[in-house]
This record gives sequence, structure tokens and C-alpha cells, in this order.
Amino acid sequence: MTQARSLVKMDVLYLKPEMPIEQAIGLMRQKNTTSAPVLNDNDTIAGILTESDIIRMFISPENGGKEGTTVRDFMTEGVITEQVDSDISQIGWCLLNHHFGQVPIVYNGRFVGVISRKDLLKFMMEPDG
Repeated sequence: MTQARSLVKMDVLYLKPEMPIEQAIGLMRQKNTTSAPVLNDNDTIAGILTESDIIRMFISPENGGKEGTTVRDFMTEGVITEQVDSDISQIGWCLLNHHFGQVPIVYNGRFVGVISRKDLLKFMMEPDG
């Protein structure tokens, strides 16, 4: 049984709830990512900012473009996570069933990193994966 800890990427972009939304979008564009976890000061997950959240912001005139808006104003709360000791088959089901591109991985309630569909596929395509 292979656990999430063997695939988790720990050096990933994360955002803060109070970060200006324009700055967050710029960082996501720079890192070429479609979502980023939003962390509280104690490394617990406050939410996630996804491309869907950003699209919703742009197509809703009452939401977008207001000066002073932050990540908190647009992020999705109630984030589904997986544990570092979760089996990778469970990670795969989570990615598929929820139509996620990546899932945040936690240990004792604190953010550790993410596992993406690409990470999982790469592992599965290795000769001993």
C-alpha cells in the first residue's frame, strides 16, 4: 500500500485569506496553476482559490473589480482534504469523484502539500508504480 506521503508535493503555491485578489491571480498565473490552497497563520486550510472562483468573480459584475477585495471574498470554503497516510487509491477516488485537479494533503489538521492528477498518473506509469 502506497501512502500519500510518498507522492505529496510540499513546495507548492499557497495563498493567505487577506491577500489582495489581484496579487493571488498574478501568482497563480506565474506558477501556471489552476488552484491554490488558502492557509491560516497556523497552517490550517481556510479555503481554496480555484479557476472556477476566479471565473465567477469576472462574470459577476457585483463581485469583480472592487478595490480592496481579497482572496477570502472569492475562495471556496469547506475544502475536502486527504491525510498523509491515505492510500493513493483513495486519493485517486477523491480526485475523480470530486472532479479535482489536485487535493490538499494534511497531517494533524495542518497543510502539508498537494497531490495532483498529474502526480498520480506519473506514479502509476512508473514501472514499479
